[in-house]
Amino acid sequence: MRIKGSSGFVGINTANPQERLHVVGNIRLDSVIDFGTESCTTVSAAGRGRICFDGMRFKVSENGGPYLDLLSVGVISSGWVDDGTVVRLATATDNVGIGTNSPVAKLHVLASFPLQTAIVGSSGTGIGVQGASTASTGVAGASTDGVGVAGTSTNGVGVFGKSTKDDGVLGNSTDGDGVDGVSTNGNGVSGSSTKGNGVFGGTRTRMEWLGLARTVMECLEAARTRMECLGLAVVARVKWV
Repeated sequence: MRIKGSSGFVGINTANPQERLHVVGNIRLDSVIDFGTESCTTVSAAGRGRICFDGMRFKVSENGGPYLDLLSVGVISSGWVDDGTVVRLATATDNVGIGTNSPVAKLHVLASFPLQTAIVGSSGTGIGVQGASTASTGVAGASTDGVGVAGTSTNGVGVFGKSTKDDGVLGNSTDGDGVDGVSTNGNGVSGSSTKGNGVFGGTRTRMEWLGLARTVMECLEAARTRMECLGLAVVARVKWV
């Protein structure tokens, strides 16, 4: 151990200590360290790290960079919180963007290439993709050259959407399937709505589809045969399952 007379610095394994206590080598503690309040204004040197406590939180500076706040285990000022079993945003109003730096929804996924899939949902015994809304669309998908919403399940529901005031599942495509669901032991597509469409998809306008549905319902209410009413759907190139 060396005490530097001009500064009073203590050095262990060094003859030229640069701080109050300067240790060259590993340090082992069998107890705790009690940090006092610091201003945390001096960042670490290049190639080094610094930890301080400003009276509210721990802060870390790495490789000469600015301090990051450590709010709890696994949390830094990036906005993410790791609770051990759940990773979430620290601020409830923030959005998450994948493939975009300007997300306009809670989760905004943007595929970079024309044939790249944005979101894939897969489940062996449950629901591939599920959406629920009380005043809007449960699940909505749009595509200009492919499938708007696609779901595949081996023992459950491929695509499921539920809404009390709008569309349970909404898919719109100009050159493909609006909604595509495949299941070997369940529902390919399942939708439920109390004030809108359970499942809606097509290349026509929404009002045109609603008008067709109204025509078919009026046909059934008029006690015409089921085949006559289904004929109206066939003429309009609507597939009934």
